Formats: sequence, structure tokens, C-alpha cells
Amino acid sequence: MGGVPEEVRSLKGELQETLANFDRRWTEMLADRGTGEQDETVRELEAKLRRLEEELSAAEQDRIALETELEVVRNRAAELLDMLSEQRRQMAEERSHWSGELKRLRRLMEVLLDRQIDTGAPDDYEAAGQARPRVVGYEEQERTRAAASGGAVDPVLESVSAQFEILQKDLSRRRRNNTG
Repeated sequence: MGGVPEEVRSLKGELQETLANFDRRWTEMLADRGTGEQDETVRELEAKLRRLEEELSAAEQDRIALETELEVVRNRAAELLDMLSEQRRQMAEERSHWSGELKRLRRLMEVLLDRQIDTGAPDDYEAAGQARPRVVGYEEQERTRAAASGGAVDPVLESVSAQFEILQKDLSRRRRNNTG
């Protein structure tokens, strides 16, 4: 990238020098009109001038093409950075969502397990020679949160709890029918 502007400057300098030489020689030629050698020199200088102008034009076109390509690459890099930041934001949002869901499920399981233990027959644990299990969970925190939120109840949690209680009652009834 750095070589093209220097090449353009170099070609411009060479072009200006050639033009100055051309003007000087043209003036000399006009003063000495009529010699064939001067005509040959003029043709050589004109050919060199055309070649330098073509090289300068090609170098300018290369510079413009490279600047355009650089701009395209910069724009694409900016788009990719925007996409990356959006994906990171979405990932953080999803992580937060699923973390909340897992906390709610954990609380639900603790509440349901605590209810199962509370409603379970004490004979089941004593017959197995085990102490009654104790669940330390979020039940107290749930009451505090419900009070803080104005007693708002989560309908999904209530529905799942009700279904779990029905299953527990059904399981207890089946056990009693099988043993009795």
C-alpha cells in the first residue's frame, strides 16, 4: 500500500522533469529549426512522455482500487464486530434466562421434595431404618419473595406443584392397595 503513493510521486516528478526537458528542447528546436536530428529527439521525448503518462495513470488506478478494497475490508470488519457483540449480548441474555429457569426448577424440586417428605408415611422411613430426610431449600425464601412481590404467585409453579401432589397421592394410594 505504501509503495503505490511513492511510485505515483516518483512518476509525477519524472513527468515534470521530462516536461521541463521537453519544453527546453522544444525551445531549442524552434531556435534551430530544420534539422532532422531535432525531429528525432522530439519524437523520442514525446514517446517517453506518453509512456510516463500511461504509467502514472496505471499507478493512480492501482491506488484507487487498493483504497476501495481497504474500505470494503474495513466495512466488513465493522459488520463482523457488530455481529459478534450482538451474539455476545444474546448469549448473555440466554445464559441469564436459563440460569433463572434452573433456579426456579431447583426451588420447585426442593419444595416438592419437602412436601413429599411432609406427606410421606413415617412408617416408610422407620421400616427402612432411616431417619426422616430433611430438605433445606428455598421455601422460606419463596415466602419472603412472595411477600415482597405483593403475594404474586407463579401460575406455572402452582400448576406443576398441583400435578406433583396428585401424582404423590396416586402413588400413596397404589402402595396402600398393594400392601393392604
